[in-house]
Amino acid sequence: MFVTIRYGKNQQAILNPDSKVANFISMVRNLSGCEKQAELAFCDETGNVRVLTECNYANEILQEREVLIPLKVIRQGKKIEFQPLLEDESITEEFISKLALENGKNAKGRSRAKGKGGAATDQAATGLKTRDAKKGTSVSPATRAKKTK
Repeated sequence: MFVTIRYGKNQQAILNPDSKVANFISMVRNLSGCEKQAELAFCDETGNVRVLTECNYANEILQEREVLIPLKVIRQGKKIEFQPLLEDESITEEFISKLALENGKNAKGRSRAKGKGGAATDQAATGLKTRDAKKGTSVSPATRAKKTK
């Protein structure tokens, strides 16, 4: 299993996500030249954010053969911003605004991963709303239970 990390000026590296989150993030920090104390998150090439701090192993959140862009997390009070650590033509204003939208959905810093049926599930606590990736809407557990019956 591997993931591709895109960083810097069109650089990329293949990493094994079957490792402890601290080791995985440390390796990405070293590759990207980021400060040792910097908080990192990741996003795919469409801007879907993944925060790894809630899990033990990176592969609990990351998908096999996924292409990821590391994001520096900048906290200013309750406001959180993501700064891509990739200098590339794919980092457009639209991409940055997608990160801001994802930030609004994921503001508490919970881990998100694709679950069954294409929905991004909140792994920090059950009973919270999840985002249906196919429809782009939020669904509560009670509504989801009604749909499945």
